[in-house]
Amino acid sequence: MEVALQALAIQNIHQTGPQTFEIVWNDGKVQSYFLPDLQASCGCASCSEEKKEPIEDVRAVKIVSVGRYGLKVFFTKGCSNGIYGYDFLYHFGSDS
Repeated sequence: MEVALQALAIQNIHQTGPQTFEIVWNDGKVQSYFLPDLQASCGCASCSEEKKEPIEDVRAVKIVSVGRYGLKVFFTKGCSNGIYGYDFLYHFGSDS
């Protein structure tokens, strides 16, 4: 018997603090994200060539959806070029 895999999708996203937000996934899993850690894991061409330390007081100006596969976070400082794919976010977040 074949089991159909459900594509990852965000059901809800909301800010939980000045540097944190939470995603509720379509499978019911709820995860928290700390913006300095997320930014430090940026996979853009510039950042992937260097090891980055988290910027302590970084915040998000806005978070926008990129198609049906990822999020783009516009940070108050530092790099905002990365796109964070749903698969990456699903495994990166801390279970709430």
